Amino acid sequence: MREIEFRGKRIDGNKNWVIGNLIGNNPYYIIASENIKIDYNHTLSNTSVQLVDPKTVGQYTGLKDKNDKKIYEGDIININEAKWGVVEFYHSQWYVKDARFIFNLHLDCHVCEITSNIHENPELLDM
Repeated sequence: MREIEFRGKRIDGNKNWVIGNLIGNNPYYIIASENIKIDYNHTLSNTSVQLVDPKTVGQYTGLKDKNDKKIYEGDIININEAKWGVVEFYHSQWYVKDARFIFNLHLDCHVCEITSNIHENPELLDM
């Protein structure tokens, strides 16, 4: 079964990443970092719920790079230590896109390495 999870940066001043289930959308994005249990009073329990910046929300691709790190939408990766690009969902598949090329992430993830992400280091794409 495919693991579905999201990540986003907290908006409370902490600016740390939260990984878990996306349980909200516009105008607020909320990520719950534990299993969600809702009792008969509609109360959340056993969970850590955080408001996150909607611009930073990205889905886990279900793939890992050559160092066994999870690859998320918005990650900046290189392929064969040479080509830089951003992970995006495009035509029903995960791809690495830059200004000139599109690589199918499912075919190339064994040779790719996460460098950063577009939210923390967008200047890496200007290379």
